[in-house]
Amino acid sequence: MTNESSKGQNTSAEETLRQRSFIELAQALTAQKSNTLGRPLTYCLTTFGCQMNEKQSEAVAGIMDEIGYHRQDNEEADVVIYNTCSVRENANLKVYGRLGHLHSLKDHNPDMKIILFGCMMQEQHVVDKIKKSYPFVNLVFGTHNIFKFAELFYEMEKHRDTVLVTLIDAAGSAPRKSGSQMLVGANGRLTGTIGGGAVERRSEEMAMTLLKEKRSAVHDFLLHTAASGGDIGMVCGGDVTAHFQFIPAEDASWQALASALTERLTAHQRGWLVLREDGGCGALLGPEGLLWGDLPEGVELISLQTDCVRRGGVFSMPLPIGERALLFGAGHISQALCPLLVTVGFRPVVFDCRPELATRKLFPTAEEIICGDFTSIKDHLTVTEEDFVVIMTNGHIHDFHVEEQILRGPFAYVGVIGSRTKTASVNRRLREAGIPEESIAQIHTPIGTAIQAVTPAEIAVSIAGEMILCRAERRGDKPHGCPMH
Repeated sequence: MTNESSKGQNTSAEETLRQRSFIELAQALTAQKSNTLGRPLTYCLTTFGCQMNEKQSEAVAGIMDEIGYHRQDNEEADVVIYNTCSVRENANLKVYGRLGHLHSLKDHNPDMKIILFGCMMQEQHVVDKIKKSYPFVNLVFGTHNIFKFAELFYEMEKHRDTVLVTLIDAAGSAPRKSGSQMLVGANGRLTGTIGGGAVERRSEEMAMTLLKEKRSAVHDFLLHTAASGGDIGMVCGGDVTAHFQFIPAEDASWQALASALTERLTAHQRGWLVLREDGGCGALLGPEGLLWGDLPEGVELISLQTDCVRRGGVFSMPLPIGERALLFGAGHISQALCPLLVTVGFRPVVFDCRPELATRKLFPTAEEIICGDFTSIKDHLTVTEEDFVVIMTNGHIHDFHVEEQILRGPFAYVGVIGSRTKTASVNRRLREAGIPEESIAQIHTPIGTAIQAVTPAEIAVSIAGEMILCRAERRGDKPHGCPMH
């Protein structure tokens, strides 16, 4: 049984996005399970309590619906949920009585999940009693963790063996580069991709076989026609090597590594995941050194703290923490660009001086929304050498103020929207303000790739394309023969 104690509610934009990701992960698990059973999955939710409990139940029901479950009144469901009140008379007795009935149902359907939440579940003596007397209950959490329900549900559902497939070598033209990953369960791919096509299909089949055999492996795929045979019918012209890491669901070492990785990713801190080709448990590195796990003897730490590298029987890859994209201006193009950047791994922060535009309603996917004065950026955030800056304010004066401040410090990319006439005017003022010519030359303007974009959505695609290219060049990604690259 899982118990999530109350640690205070975090409803920041970052946490909202994080919980959104768990909903998507849970949707994938639900789809896989539903396909296997050949029917929709169901849940039954019962509330024992007051009007506040009813509102909480509505929130949980909404998440269950979004995950892909269908609500029913009958408790002979795949998931049974009780929301309980600690002050309403006899509520706890009703719950304990119903749990006896659910135990008999679970005897006939061992895959049934039983979830208890509500203010009653914040009392430690209640949780202790449930652990001792009702061990068949799968998940218990208090009201302060309702906002984490998607995460808790996913963690409960995912406790099953998996195989993590990672491309650890790629030569010539290949659909994806080293470091591409997908996670495979008993019924096939759960999330991620290593390029689709024959490589992914064969890898998925091999992972499912290894899952049954409970072992890891390394396999080479030929992506060209080989005279000696052994190719897989693709003519990209390259070769890839895939590492298949078997991960037992109950392995404490892998659980600890996953927890350390999640903490690092959530904090957007640099790091490297290290996988062992012999199938042993991986490790986690940070710029400060080894954070978790062990390295094989003879493998130097510093040799792994770089881009994807394979040496000494191990493979290391940088954590996908995502580059921050600072969008100055919250107009139509920013509104189209923000969700697009999220899908390609950027973390958008929106900055505008207009309170009617700097809102969560217009930018639900933004990591942060700042309503502030364009002349005092440093009062609200610190721009770093890793940040991608997009400037498209509601006037050339604002553009000038933002550009002047950005160009006096570090950044990864600066792009400014506007005509050549406006650009020339702003650049003249920048020179008068003492901005060096070499700094001005770093500005991408007109911003975006040349695709004859006209509408805000088209311009957003153009800008995202240029940012993706700049990011790849900064990472040192090598171009290859596949036309889409």
